[in-house]
Amino acid sequence: MGSELNMDQILANFEGNVEMFQIIFDTFLETYQDQVKDIQSAVQAGGGENLRASAHMLKGVLANFNVPEMTDLAYTLEKMGKEGRIDGAEETLSQLEVMIDGFIRYVKEHQTELVSA
Repeated sequence: MGSELNMDQILANFEGNVEMFQIIFDTFLETYQDQVKDIQSAVQAGGGENLRASAHMLKGVLANFNVPEMTDLAYTLEKMGKEGRIDGAEETLSQLEVMIDGFIRYVKEHQTELVSA
């Protein structure tokens, strides 16, 4: 990721409510792969409204975590769908998946800090 992750930044949108963060994060873990698959399917189908809608939903979830790089990539995909273009969409999605994986790893590595906070 371009900038270093830190839990204070990630928790900012939750106003320090670790329990709420954990609920949203756990839900994200359960659903994000389906959202990524929806985006992949939309790209393979040629983009358009399905790409816009799927990327928009994922962007909204990612915005909760206050990591602009992830949100920006999801927004780029949303815009591609809105504009009906898919040039570069697979690469953008691939970058986003790498960022999401790094984000998940980071949070899992730092969850013990949250419990003791």
